[in-house]
Amino acid sequence: MGLVKKQVRYLSILYLLFSFIVVFFGIIFSKQIMQILYSNEYTEQLNIAKILLITLIPRAQFLLLRNPIDAISVRPVNTISLCLSFLIMLLIMFFSNSVTLMAWSFVISDLVLAVLSMIFWSFMVNRKSGAENE
Repeated sequence: MGLVKKQVRYLSILYLLFSFIVVFFGIIFSKQIMQILYSNEYTEQLNIAKILLITLIPRAQFLLLRNPIDAISVRPVNTISLCLSFLIMLLIMFFSNSVTLMAWSFVISDLVLAVLSMIFWSFMVNRKSGAENE
């Protein structure tokens, strides 16, 4: 379990760095990307695209931890995390009064998902390590 824990920690750092770099360049070049992929008419919505780009950072962490958590868990913790994250997103969307706040609901929802995944991963790895030492 120690090797897997080290590999996941190493990959987690790589995923974070890569996603921060992608988000950084995505925000800097968002206008050009929007014009290439869509058209000039969509450049009014750059603020929403920039907000949604931020979701890549927590989503990357969730995507990294999803499979290892499924491999060592006997309970559907990813499903629980996804449902809770989805509920939070729906609540924020329901009470939001702007498209910008709806975009932030995706960021908050993905942040909750990433944090829950990290908590579950830490809990499971520490529990597994404790059981192996006994």
